[in-house]
Amino acid sequence: MIAEIQKRPFVRLLLFWTTGILLAMNLRSNLLVGGLLLFPFCLFISTILIPLFYKPTLAYAHRWRWGCVIAFLIMALAALHTIPRDDTLSSPPSLVEENAILLRQGFVESIDELSLSEEEKSFLATILLGYRESLQRETREKFAATGISHILAVSGFHVAIVCGFITALFGWLPKSKAGIWIRYLLTMALLWVFVVTTGMAPSAIRAGIMLSFYLTGRVLRRESDSYNTLAAAAFCMLVYNPHYLFDIGFQLSYTAVFFILYLRPFFDRIGQLRNPIIRTLWQWLTVCLSAQLGTTFLSLFYFKRFSLVFVLANLPVMLFSTLLIPMGLLWLLLPGFIPLQIGVEKLTHWTIEFVYLLYELPGASVLIPFDLFSLITGYSALIAGLVYLFKGRPWQLILSLSLFALLLIEPLIH
Repeated sequence: MIAEIQKRPFVRLLLFWTTGILLAMNLRSNLLVGGLLLFPFCLFISTILIPLFYKPTLAYAHRWRWGCVIAFLIMALAALHTIPRDDTLSSPPSLVEENAILLRQGFVESIDELSLSEEEKSFLATILLGYRESLQRETREKFAATGISHILAVSGFHVAIVCGFITALFGWLPKSKAGIWIRYLLTMALLWVFVVTTGMAPSAIRAGIMLSFYLTGRVLRRESDSYNTLAAAAFCMLVYNPHYLFDIGFQLSYTAVFFILYLRPFFDRIGQLRNPIIRTLWQWLTVCLSAQLGTTFLSLFYFKRFSLVFVLANLPVMLFSTLLIPMGLLWLLLPGFIPLQIGVEKLTHWTIEFVYLLYELPGASVLIPFDLFSLITGYSALIAGLVYLFKGRPWQLILSLSLFALLLIEPLIH
């Protein structure tokens, strides 16, 4: 584990920065920051004094001290950056955000012209623009009960579809070096216009940053590490606003992506499929299963509800959304194109009808009480079980089963 972290510098940065944020939010004291700064200073002085008493070669043997200095300095900077930001969530919107709000409001007015019910219009505005103000509570509960509430938040799924659509839109550009750079700049610009227009949700920002790193690496012909890219995106967001760490969307988004990256190789080894259509469906299904497995305990902690039909719901809704999102955005840019309008209306209606059909099934979801102790126990058991799948050590399986048993017994104890 330590060797894997050492190969990914942004993982280390993220760990130290997150530790500083948590310390600052829990202690809320400038003495904390002073202590974090004093400790690396003492280490720095001791590192300078070592060559005076020992052989010079021993100074290099104590290079870990410089690592401690850097680690504590990063935590101190994170704490300093976090403490004065208690009121940042109520700060007035910037000029970019104001223009994005006006642009989104204009698009919402265009959606009002569609031949759809108010509920369907609010759903369409939500998945296309992140406009949740008109979304009814009943609609949210039905999507949550079927395990597809993630579709109501502009997330990596939405941003990836938009990025793929933009890339295909500029596919006619020449393959020369100039054409590649023009396509890259246009894709990046339109990608971030979409992220800003949809309200800059943490999950959308995360996806935007990760795709930006990926596209930049591809145009520069550099190989990238998915875990390092994920950590870099999280680090950039927390540097911008440390309070993102406590946002539900931020937590769910990064947890889902991490488990997708971790579990996909395992699922790929299980199903070696040659048929391209079946292989694509299998890959989509494994993405849903990986994300659901990774976010189940976090969702239970916040929402106390578990869906029993999420496998049946996710794949069809994702297929509908893959068509609906680019078609809907294209219609917003070309509102007078009637064939597009008919397609948007039909797909929106079919999606809502399908979700409501699953919601009405008996036992579609169950309510489960879940507290912080259950959350920690659940993820500890899950991680121990996943490590066993990849390492195969018996004590890891015993630990996982013991923690799962404790998770089941804990409600009876209370």
